[in-house]
Amino acid sequence: MSESNLPQRILVGLDATPESTNALRMGLWLHRRLGATVEALHVVDAPAPDDIAGRPDTIALQLAKAMDDAGQALEDRVARVLEEMVITDLGLTDVLRVSRGHPTQVLLDRAREIEADLIVIGPHQRRGRIDFGSTARSVLAGAPRAVWVQPGLPREPRRILVPFDLSDHALSALHLGRDLAESFGSELTILNAYCPSVHAVALAPGFGASSLPAEAMRADRDLAERTFRAKLEETGFQGKHIRADFVDGLASEAILARQSDHDLIVMGSHGRTGLASVFLGNVAHRVIQTAHIPVLALRHSSPR
Repeated sequence: MSESNLPQRILVGLDATPESTNALRMGLWLHRRLGATVEALHVVDAPAPDDIAGRPDTIALQLAKAMDDAGQALEDRVARVLEEMVITDLGLTDVLRVSRGHPTQVLLDRAREIEADLIVIGPHQRRGRIDFGSTARSVLAGAPRAVWVQPGLPREPRRILVPFDLSDHALSALHLGRDLAESFGSELTILNAYCPSVHAVALAPGFGASSLPAEAMRADRDLAERTFRAKLEETGFQGKHIRADFVDGLASEAILARQSDHDLIVMGSHGRTGLASVFLGNVAHRVIQTAHIPVLALRHSSPR
């Protein structure tokens, strides 16, 4: 990301399914709005020639034909999208790249090679040769910076939702969400979900444990909300177009319950250190699996 956290180099994972075409549309839309470079990568999932039995010359011809067939099919699709979106500053050769190998690994290698700060992929489904349904988590884990999952036709993100658990990773996502909101002229909702810890106190030897009294639980919730709002004030995340929501419930459920009121979810892929980082990782994966609006997941980031 640049100094403003906005993406400057975008890599789109393009497979044979119609759904991935929406990822290309989103990548090109971001190119037009943010001035970012964009490349669409299609990977032919074919083994290396040395791993295939048969005559080397025959194998080479078969692989070359597979690459040519894939390239020609993708060229037509990419050309139609460029024309449809009236993208005049980019040509087909500027956008499309076809490679061979393991789709996830090639995608991540290319992202590192061009120093991509955003990878855009299609929805979390098991379809086509690039099986993002089973590899989305691997792409997110290995991405240099951020992954945008585009489940449908692109639309301008007028309302952006950022889950915020007060961790540094979530704060980085909050910075990015605010920068995007300012760039798009969008409203920003900052969401903190309170799910009480399993507090228990021993009653007596042999009598097990009991939850803390309701009064103590209310005090715990009030403290959590005050801490949340104080953090937003401390970091300057307040303003006319910023809304802070403190709600009860599991984080993933709270996020998904509000997706119909928003156009984009921006979130960190990891949370606090220790066990909680596993939980937030699962939250991000759950949201990516289920959301019907785009999700931008940020990883290994630090606030500017």
